[in-house]
Amino acid sequence: MYPIKFNNILKYRIWGGNSIMKKLSRENNTNYSSIGESWDISDRDGDESIVINGALKGLTLKDLREKYGKTIFGSKFDVSKPFPLLVKILDAREDLSLQVHPRKKDIPFLAGNPQSKSEFWYILEHEKDAKIMAGLKNGVSKEDFIANLESYNLLNFINLEESQNNRLIYVESGTIHAIGGGNLILEIQENSDTTYRVSDWGRLDSNSKPRELHIAESLQCIDFENPQQAKITDVDVKRNYTVVDSDYFTTNNYAIEKEFSFTATEESCCLLSLINGEIKVGANNESIVLAKGDTILLPAGLTFIINNNDSKYAHFLITTPKY
Repeated sequence: MYPIKFNNILKYRIWGGNSIMKKLSRENNTNYSSIGESWDISDRDGDESIVINGALKGLTLKDLREKYGKTIFGSKFDVSKPFPLLVKILDAREDLSLQVHPRKKDIPFLAGNPQSKSEFWYILEHEKDAKIMAGLKNGVSKEDFIANLESYNLLNFINLEESQNNRLIYVESGTIHAIGGGNLILEIQENSDTTYRVSDWGRLDSNSKPRELHIAESLQCIDFENPQQAKITDVDVKRNYTVVDSDYFTTNNYAIEKEFSFTATEESCCLLSLINGEIKVGANNESIVLAKGDTILLPAGLTFIINNNDSKYAHFLITTPKY
């Protein structure tokens, strides 16, 4: 086995732009000029990541699961289930909708087949005055919140945070949130696509119609008595340490100047996401060069040699799923 790179699945979003192509030097292989998301690690029906390097080239993430199972994903992995994490790059040219994801305790009260979705955002770049909306302010009543759902006054009830490069925002399910326009973000999340829109700021879609809102579902997921808050960390980029330790995954920050050796445990594979610089990652005589924003899968139990190809230091995150 060796470090595995997948294709980038580009997604049109009404709020998207062109920063994924311009700033991360990715080719737009769609018919859309407004790209809001690049799905870089995905094990979802209809959006399966495909290997683009080495002997496994052409296989999907699902294929790897079914053919190699624990050899790649680790001894604790349940091969009957999809890979539990989804990795994206988000380009917010405009504000995303104000939204919330269900907590596990909300799921029995919601229709369909909803899933919890805790996630973190890592700000790669941002424009001047860009912001993040994360968490309901304390003391906001449900009645006042509902009364202002169709107004920009709703922003008065939400915590606004200035965007900063290398700021990490961990958003637990049940936290009301939105990414503000002008942010380019790495997102690592539970493998879920359940999102309830609280407000879309009066925006109209390409057919001049408002997008669907999910008011009843959103209100079920928001705790007005003890509102959940996002956890914000300004990452010390030159320090090797844990920056996220959740029920779903652990993420560690690394900065290297020369060569670095990393061994994935036998229990789980890891995901390496490059924040800045250029690195070459190798194992078993197979290597790949990564650029800013790239994420690769590091199979379980292997030792990887990571070389810094940059004149300064290279900065990356390694995320380990908790099965």
